[in-house]
Amino acid sequence: METIDLATVDKSEVVDLLRRRFRIESQLIQLPVLAKIVGVKKATLYLHAREGMLFVPCRYINRTPLVDLDDLAAWYVQSGCSALSKSNKR
Repeated sequence: METIDLATVDKSEVVDLLRRRFRIESQLIQLPVLAKIVGVKKATLYLHAREGMLFVPCRYINRTPLVDLDDLAAWYVQSGCSALSKSNKR
């Protein structure tokens, strides 16, 4: 399993890793995919999105909450999150 050093990583590397690891083809991802990435239940993410308290910016298209992959990668880099170095199962 590929790991990254978060001390020297940039946002584009995180985006590439997320795309490969979770087979993401779109720039905007739905909350069920985000749930798999961060290891949180979908219901929790939907609740936080509805209350405007999601940890990354959320936008709605046809009442579907979506998160931009760049925003998620920026959050990973900023927070120094080590979740990408763990083996996340699909």
